[in-house]
Amino acid sequence: MHPLGRTDESGRIRWTPASAEIATVTVEAEEIDPNSLTAPVRFWEPPWCGVAILILAAMILFGDTGYSFAKTFAQRA
Repeated sequence: MHPLGRTDESGRIRWTPASAEIATVTVEAEEIDPNSLTAPVRFWEPPWCGVAILILAAMILFGDTGYSFAKTFAQRA
């Protein structure tokens, strides 16, 4: 468990996670009982590997379709 730091006057804290994962945040203070919150941490941008796989799949799908159309219409001419 890594301490994140101290909260501001509103009880907020800024934290930038290193990776997307499941995070458990625990509040430990003398005035209150320890409270925990488990939440998924997600990034806003898609992973580059997923985008590359999507582009590759589209190239295979549409490239094969284009080749099939070209071959079909070339035989009729």
